[in-house]
Amino acid sequence: MLPSTTDSMKKLIVLFLFACSLSAFAQSGSETQLLANARSLHQAIFGTRDSLVLDRLFGEKLNYAHSGGKLENRTEAIHNIVHNASSYTEQTMGPVSVWIEGKTGVTRHQMTANEIKKDGTVVPLKLHILMVWTKEKKGWKLLARQAVKMG
Repeated sequence: MLPSTTDSMKKLIVLFLFACSLSAFAQSGSETQLLANARSLHQAIFGTRDSLVLDRLFGEKLNYAHSGGKLENRTEAIHNIVHNASSYTEQTMGPVSVWIEGKTGVTRHQMTANEIKKDGTVVPLKLHILMVWTKEKKGWKLLARQAVKMG
């Protein structure tokens, strides 16, 4: 006996819904990973200065732009973050927005802190930070970062 058209349609609909749910799950997993990466990177830059975290999250062709206009490649950024003489107090990291399109992800957030320079000068920071990530075999890697001073 041959299956009815209705049975075949039901099976196709169930299969389609299952595939859609897997896709949504993968998307939310990627969003969760990008959110975690953004927070880990923030802590490594403005807190721990952990070179292993920077090495794990920075892509090979990183373009790292500071709010003052200074541009750094991967090697320069890691070196300058690890050897930064400033400390940061009263840090806040606003909610992180995440967008994903294929193998490209974008995170955006606001950051405020007081930067205490080596000479003791305190500089208030209020930044918008945009980060572009690319999906690689070993996870999401930072491809570009741009910080802009808030008015």
